[in-house]
Amino acid sequence: MDLLLQLLLNGLILGSEYALLGIGWAIIFNTTGTFHFAHGIVYTAGAYGAIFCAQTLRLPLPLSIAGGVLGAVLLAMAIDQWAYEPMRRKQATSMTLLITSLGILIVVENLVPIFFGTQSLRVAEIATVPFSIGPFFLTNIHVWKIGVTWTLFWSLLAFLRYTRPGKALRAVGSNPQMARIVGFNLRRIYLLAFALGSVLAASGAILEMADTGAVPHMGTMAVLIASMAVFLGGMGSLMGAALGGFFIGMAMSLSIWKIPSEWQLTAGFGVLVLVIAIRPRGFLGGKVGKAEI
Repeated sequence: MDLLLQLLLNGLILGSEYALLGIGWAIIFNTTGTFHFAHGIVYTAGAYGAIFCAQTLRLPLPLSIAGGVLGAVLLAMAIDQWAYEPMRRKQATSMTLLITSLGILIVVENLVPIFFGTQSLRVAEIATVPFSIGPFFLTNIHVWKIGVTWTLFWSLLAFLRYTRPGKALRAVGSNPQMARIVGFNLRRIYLLAFALGSVLAASGAILEMADTGAVPHMGTMAVLIASMAVFLGGMGSLMGAALGGFFIGMAMSLSIWKIPSEWQLTAGFGVLVLVIAIRPRGFLGGKVGKAEI
């Protein structure tokens, strides 16, 4: 029983991490309709940006974290403006944008080892403090993962519901053609979506770096999990993306109870296939292309 309870706690931690990935990817997809595989390199940039600021620039820890997040946001906005936007003006298909995004991920991710090496890196100033609560074992990083994820999620929902830029994001996600007709600047709104999604991605990457270390190809797995979370929760729903990521993390954690740990990812994909087979639109999905907050 103690093992099961520990696995449930681990599932809460892992599910929170994956929920953050799903939310960050979903806010971009819901608003722009772009299958943003390059989100993976933005995720990686958040972790390595914080490491660069701490180890090379010798900045204090808070500024290093802020530098990592800012670097990820600027990279994502640059990708949108210099890669996606010219293609949108030429009316490129969604598949063309997807292939471009995948190409950016592969190229940039393979440049990371040239500058940082292939070894796992961490910011030394972030200390890992293990502790136990009754039969449960966890660390301060685990607590931060849970706290940061759900604080950012509810803050994002509040932003989308109660601010003018947030309402504009929702309007564009629901009907971009009508939003353009009534005068919305889609280019600015797309940039805002990429910025918000990248803040979430970078935050998750920095937490993962603090927990297990940063490696050059960490973004590939991150964007894979993020897209799985969105498909599982339902395309067009932020709440669904959070629920999908949480469900995947919980399933992968509990799978260790009965099967070897190397089958964790298989368990996650198995849950995705099972849910999609029963409910093709996911937990909370509506029609594809219609965003719901």
